[in-house]
Amino acid sequence: VNERNGQDGDTPLANAVRTGGLDMVKALLQHFPDTHDLTMTFGPRRSSYLHLAVLGNAVEVVRAIGDKEPSLRRVKDREGETPRQYCYSLHQCEAMRHYFDHLPSDPR
Repeated sequence: VNERNGQDGDTPLANAVRTGGLDMVKALLQHFPDTHDLTMTFGPRRSSYLHLAVLGNAVEVVRAIGDKEPSLRRVKDREGETPRQYCYSLHQCEAMRHYFDHLPSDPR
């Protein structure tokens, strides 16, 4: 489940996150909880699963990943940007901004 595949090096979870597949994300996290290294990074920017969810503008996937692994909220990509910074720089939806703004441990 955590194995990278294809030329892009995505995992099944990364594919589900990229496409906003909330049901698949939840199923993978629930049925294979010990096989996911949620700190993996992807692409030239070395984006985390949470970065990918923000890029996909999938607020429920952002919540599922962020709540499962809170430390990802502070992870920076190769350019030094956190998922919260992605959210604001991409002008993502109000619900996603609300999620990031109301996290007690998220640095601004």
